[in-house]
Amino acid sequence: MARQASWRMISNTLSSLSGFPARVVFSAVWGRRGPYLLLAGAGFLVHGLLLLCDGVYWDGWLTYEWVRTRNWTELSAWAHGMGMPWIAWLHRAIALTGSAVVSYMILTFIATVAAAWFIYASCHASGYLNKGDSLSVALLALAYPSVQVRCQTILIIYFICYALFWCGVWLAFRAE
Repeated sequence: MARQASWRMISNTLSSLSGFPARVVFSAVWGRRGPYLLLAGAGFLVHGLLLLCDGVYWDGWLTYEWVRTRNWTELSAWAHGMGMPWIAWLHRAIALTGSAVVSYMILTFIATVAAAWFIYASCHASGYLNKGDSLSVALLALAYPSVQVRCQTILIIYFICYALFWCGVWLAFRAE
């Protein structure tokens, strides 16, 4: 009870302050961009080491060798065999960047943080959750260790598809 009362007192004090610094700090933290910046910062804390990973592991060697040797025939056959020809186009675009491994890691990180952003936006746009609850759900989704092999280059397609799925959910809520 005392903890709840102290939080209520802090909240009332902050809301009653009409001074310029308090409004600037409060709006910077909980403004329109605040949750997205917090999610990006949490993404760096949780998955930031991914950006320092420069190795290719396990099944990633398969696609990495095709990209490194520019064996587009095998890569296209593999992607078409899975029924997803866009994967071959993605790997070809990554090959154009010069450092394929770094590009894989950067794209995986961006897709992971973008998925958290879309989860937050979808939860908020649904109307069932307020900003704080939506942010909590997005932070949980960002930090949940369900996929512990984000450094695996072959799995980039799953992270991109996951982000695109949540983008579609957000667009569906926006269309209503």
